Amino acid sequence: MTSTSVYSLDQFLYINLTNRCTSRCQFCPVGKDESLEVDGYDLELAKEPSSEEILTAVDNFIENYFIPEEVVFCGYGEPTIRLKELIEISKALKEKGLKIRLNTNGHGNLIHKRNIVPDLKGLIDEVRISLNASNSQDYKRITKSKFDEDVYSFVKLFVLECKKVIPRVLVSCVEFKGLDVASIKEVAEKELGVPLMCREQDKQGLPQEII
Repeated sequence: MTSTSVYSLDQFLYINLTNRCTSRCQFCPVGKDESLEVDGYDLELAKEPSSEEILTAVDNFIENYFIPEEVVFCGYGEPTIRLKELIEISKALKEKGLKIRLNTNGHGNLIHKRNIVPDLKGLIDEVRISLNASNSQDYKRITKSKFDEDVYSFVKLFVLECKKVIPRVLVSCVEFKGLDVASIKEVAEKELGVPLMCREQDKQGLPQEII
């Protein structure tokens, strides 16, 4: 099995930019010496793909299979770590008339030490941001973020910034035993004004859709 940077599930095409992440979530295999396989695709990258490699793979897919309903930046890693490539690829995909979604942990502003959300305007049609908790203490315990700051507050601010420029914004959580989904939903809907999408774990205990 070779490592995969572009893969399809149903009518969606996924871009796996990196395996690097700023969290070590308790439900995620990254950093745990576990397989990074999803539906037969090996998402453990031998090297991070260039923008040109990604775009060539997308073109090849469209030429040989079908035009995807949506292209999603996803995978076992945080896409905004490679913001330059994410923007380059998104610009090229928008020129093809494709709809683009970003699945992210919401750490982009912390990673780049500035507000990156304006860079996404006109490129990202939908963003799904992992919230995974209803307070800072639980968030820190569940996600084990590399940052010393109150990351949970930064994630919520990221959500609010995204609402200003991105047409569709959701937050998500991965359901596991003991998670207070009702409290997370209250934060999402009443405090942030966005819907909550809950992702169930599969038989191996992995989220059905990464990030």
